[in-house]
Amino acid sequence: MDEPNWTRELLQSSSLYFEGAKQSDGDFLMSESGSIHQNGITFDNLEQARRRCSQANSALAASRQNHQEPRNPPRSRTGSGSEENNSPPQSDQSPMVSTPLSFTSLSDPLPNVYRSRVSLRNSGSLAEIVKHSTTGPTSSLPGLVCIDDAIRMTVEYPLRMLADTFRSPFIHPKLARECPKGMPQPIAEALACVGMKMHSEQPGLQFVCDVFQDQRDKLIKEIPSTSDRNDLEGVCALLHAMCIYQIEGLLSDNRYSSKLATAVLHHEYLVRATRRLLIDLEKPVAVNKRPYSVLSSPTPASMSWSTWLVHESLRRTVFLIFIIHHLLGVAKILDPAYFEPLFPQDLFDAIQLPSDESLWLGESEEEWHAIRRALRHTDARAGPQRLRLAVSLAKRQKEISEREGGTVNEDDEPGDASFLERLPEVSRLIVSVASLNVRDM
Repeated sequence: MDEPNWTRELLQSSSLYFEGAKQSDGDFLMSESGSIHQNGITFDNLEQARRRCSQANSALAASRQNHQEPRNPPRSRTGSGSEENNSPPQSDQSPMVSTPLSFTSLSDPLPNVYRSRVSLRNSGSLAEIVKHSTTGPTSSLPGLVCIDDAIRMTVEYPLRMLADTFRSPFIHPKLARECPKGMPQPIAEALACVGMKMHSEQPGLQFVCDVFQDQRDKLIKEIPSTSDRNDLEGVCALLHAMCIYQIEGLLSDNRYSSKLATAVLHHEYLVRATRRLLIDLEKPVAVNKRPYSVLSSPTPASMSWSTWLVHESLRRTVFLIFIIHHLLGVAKILDPAYFEPLFPQDLFDAIQLPSDESLWLGESEEEWHAIRRALRHTDARAGPQRLRLAVSLAKRQKEISEREGGTVNEDDEPGDASFLERLPEVSRLIVSVASLNVRDM
């Protein structure tokens, strides 16, 4: 579905134009009260928002000129960005000059040009909230992500999604920026809001947060449709957009305090809808006369790439909801006394971790099939494939590390000592967050 005109306007005016979006102008309707209406969305001060975005663009361009990084880094499987830049130059028609981000990493430093211009310090930095609200140990094994880093990686995720060089570990680009039908409307609108918030000055933040709340309200009304197994791609897009709103509304440093209670209420709706969806997704269906479930079954040999993209992205998006929910408990934004894990125990025991990273980075169906064949003949997928086993191994290694004074003797646990470091970054983040006991923090 094409993005509505107001989304395209915001994307373009805030230098967040997505390739393939149509540029036809729509008519704006002015009500008697002076409100601006477009496609059913009401804005009290859209022109002021555009002017702020325009001013921010000038500052953004000047800031980008001070960066010494190459304009378009090559797509690297490692995300290191160390190779020479062989990418073709950007088109002169591009409305923005990209400041490169690492291709896949959630942990690389985020350039200042992608950070919000305003931070509401009176609402408290989330890092400070966690520091004062957690009493449990926060040390980690090599490969395990500490609490502060887990929160930072999650908080920065919507901002990274604004960069066209970033490849999300939670939703495949073929279902988002590179989708043949265009970026799904819920995600496009969510990122337009993130871009508007990133460029907003302090006086305009209330307006931006009102837009966020309106969009969340709209998605909440659509959440009951998340039980439709005939449109799992649409379900994935809707849930992913809701994750973006919840990160910005509940976890980011510049969340608007007066909107926090509403955002928590929206989160409860999201959790309930997700739990209903989990029950439905775990119902086995026959694939080649064998039971298969989206969340806990290995990929069948006969599955097509297009189906795998949707199922893998949906499972990873469910993990993103899990991460957000668990971190809200750790930060005590959700009352720990009433906190309930997102996953029931049987699903926690059975759910598969994200697929091998090489499969996720496959650029075509042919490449994906070739990688699958290669993985069958190698031990490239070393380490546990289920969340419960990975968490159990992590806790065991942590106990050994603490017993041995901070070191792990590989002779104690053959083959286990370095398994965390061998997991993809997104899996390490998931395992690290899942290893935290909210009530012990």
